[in-house]
Amino acid sequence: MPTISVRFAAFVLALAAAGCGNNSAATTTSPTTTTPTATTDTFVSSIAVRGSAARTFTTKSSGTVKVTLATLGSGSSTVGLGIGVPATSAPCSLAQSVVTGPGSAPQIVTSADAGVYCVQLFDTGRLTEDTAFTLSIEHF
Repeated sequence: MPTISVRFAAFVLALAAAGCGNNSAATTTSPTTTTPTATTDTFVSSIAVRGSAARTFTTKSSGTVKVTLATLGSGSSTVGLGIGVPATSAPCSLAQSVVTGPGSAPQIVTSADAGVYCVQLFDTGRLTEDTAFTLSIEHF
C-alpha cells in the first residue's frame, strides 16, 4: 500500500504547486463617462427700429440651451427674443419666442440635440431708435 500513499502525496504536491501560481487579482476597468462642459457665447450688437439681429451657434451634444437678454439699451423697452434653426429665407426660423426686456435670468430655456441653431432678437414695434444689446447663449 505504500504505492497509494506515494501517489496521494504526489497528487497533493501537484495541487499545491498549481495553487502557488501567480495570485494577482484580475483588474477590470470601468468605462469612464465624460460630462460635457457648457459653453457660453456672448452676442453684443444693436438692433434697428423695425429690424432684427440673429446669431447662429452649434451644440456639440444634447442638453439644455439657456438664452439671456442681459442688456437692452437703457433697459426700459422690450423686444422679441426667439430660438430656432437657420433658414434660407430668413435669418432664423423660430421654434420658440417671447417678448421680454433684459434681465439676469434666462428668458428662454429649452432642450436641444447636437446641431446648428440660431437666436434672433427682433423689434416688436416698441423701439424708437437703434438699440444696443448683450445676449448670452449657454449650450453644450
